[in-house]
Amino acid sequence: MHEFSCAQSLAKAIKKVCQKYQINKIYKINLRIGVLTLINKEQLIFWLREGLKEILAEENEINAIEEQPEIECKNCGYCGNLKPVADFFYILCPRCNSSKIIFKKGNDYYLESIEGE
Repeated sequence: MHEFSCAQSLAKAIKKVCQKYQINKIYKINLRIGVLTLINKEQLIFWLREGLKEILAEENEINAIEEQPEIECKNCGYCGNLKPVADFFYILCPRCNSSKIIFKKGNDYYLESIEGE
């Protein structure tokens, strides 16, 4: 149930942005959710709506765009997509099978944009 805490974190950040830019009603929110976070998009959106009830417009849209993993291998220099694997807890470079990799995308979630007035 980490979707609840993720939604709380996002709601806090969104409220801070709204306060800074004097946004009273939100019409659209775009999120990026990395596949490796294992976040359930529907649950996250449900809890985010609950946390933002007072500033969401009656007609609102929350989009959660799935972000595929991209890595960089420190062993062979491979940069690119990570092929889907059954065990996300043991990920290797698809070129050289090294575990010396850095995630460039797909392992985090973040607010991409807000539309409101």
